[in-house]
Amino acid sequence: MKSFQKMKKNISRKKALLILNWFKQKFGKSKYYNKPIILRIYKSQGTSTDKDGCQGTYYNGNISIYLGSINSVMEVCKNIAHEYKHYLISDKYNIEYSRIAHILNNKYKNKINKDLIYYIHPHEKRCRRFENKWGPICFKELKNKLYKYE
Repeated sequence: MKSFQKMKKNISRKKALLILNWFKQKFGKSKYYNKPIILRIYKSQGTSTDKDGCQGTYYNGNISIYLGSINSVMEVCKNIAHEYKHYLISDKYNIEYSRIAHILNNKYKNKINKDLIYYIHPHEKRCRRFENKWGPICFKELKNKLYKYE
């Protein structure tokens, strides 16, 4: 069995770009952006209130992946799937996302925490469904290529 550090070492920018390109070919461009999507890879762990940290974020045509919070190539596939779905459905500057989050914050003010509001946000629900469906498919289709880079 591979050690934790060795698994982390096997996750590279080259693999993440291969995964992102798979989603680009499969689902095309966002109707909201004319510029190409940008992928940023960070070795550190993203900030989050949960114990594992944030694995990725999407904002204004940029996907950020935090390898410090990711343990496997499958997780990279699922994470890029999740953030790519945000890219496909989010309007410029995430205005609709922010509007819905504001409504949820007001509705559940002081009743539930921020993480739960994130969990029930309709955009997040759509992205989780997309990630759970397409992440494993991407991994399966790219498996041989992904492990060729080790």
